[in-house]
Amino acid sequence: MDLVPCNPVGVSAEARCGVLEVPLENGGGALSLDVLVLPAVRPDPAPEPLFILAGGPGQAATELGALFSVLFQPVLRGRDLVFLDQRGTGTGGLA
Repeated sequence: MDLVPCNPVGVSAEARCGVLEVPLENGGGALSLDVLVLPAVRPDPAPEPLFILAGGPGQAATELGALFSVLFQPVLRGRDLVFLDQRGTGTGGLA
């Protein structure tokens, strides 16, 4: 998966977006899942990012980037935040 610079609504920090193609079990195609990454501020971040999954039915995690970039500022200093949309959410083409 390639990540490219992007500008999600409400996110003033550096951001990268991509689409993760996940094959279906029956071999009949793939799902396109949007991914948003907010890189850590420090140049030497922790090796493990924090993954964000949305909990509401139909809610896309990538839509929470603006909120979490503010609420999780202490975490974002030293750790990447990765927002991964679940099946059936998001646009299937954020990047």
